[in-house]
Amino acid sequence: MTKDRQRNGLFLGDPSSEKIRKELGSKALVKKANVGRSTKRKPSEEEQVWEFLGRQKESALASVVVLSELMPAVAAEGVAAHDLHHHATGFYEEVDKLAKGKAMLEVTDRTLEEVNSIIADTKRLIIDDPFLKRTHEFVPAGNNPVYPDVLLALKSVLQSLQRFRKRKLEEHTAYSGILSELNTILVAIDLRLEGEETATKEQLAQILDQPPNPKWIVSFGYNDSHFNFQKLASVGPPIVEGTKKAQLTLGSGE
Repeated sequence: MTKDRQRNGLFLGDPSSEKIRKELGSKALVKKANVGRSTKRKPSEEEQVWEFLGRQKESALASVVVLSELMPAVAAEGVAAHDLHHHATGFYEEVDKLAKGKAMLEVTDRTLEEVNSIIADTKRLIIDDPFLKRTHEFVPAGNNPVYPDVLLALKSVLQSLQRFRKRKLEEHTAYSGILSELNTILVAIDLRLEGEETATKEQLAQILDQPPNPKWIVSFGYNDSHFNFQKLASVGPPIVEGTKKAQLTLGSGE
């Protein structure tokens, strides 16, 4: 048997290999293959460190991939909410002007159509606001709603959009902070895997082209700051999970 065709003491071309694998299972197969042979060498301390760093790097990269999908989606939702809020605010102000002196009169069909479009667009964008759920499109049947009712509906929409914009800004800020942490961790791991005994704050800043995330820097005195590998071993990198966001389509009037 040649070495390149030998694995766990079994000849890969032997037809009985598959039969043994099925009958005994992988654990029994390994046990059988190692009978009479020396046990596997215990990894050295350096090998264990490299294996640990490899796992942490893989975990950090997975979170970066998730953030690469989440952050553009959150930003797009924030922009959509900003534009819709701007449009709805202008429309609210115009309707409010028209309502002066004729509060109990019905709005025109054109006004009603635009109000319903704004409500529909907002509900497509914001699906989890309990207060917005109480606001419904006006049914164009019989008499049109009066100005006060339309203004109340528009006000509810504006307030919902304000809350949504604030939440998206907070989410994007949080994701940006996590991405900063992950980038700092990944650069520090790469430096260690390249043979550096540690990763100094100056090294990280030079590679990142910006200061490293302070959450992962430990200081031992003046001008002696390093990446906190002990913290990495204790808590690991931040884990980010998420789902893909549906593409936003607003203003269709449908």
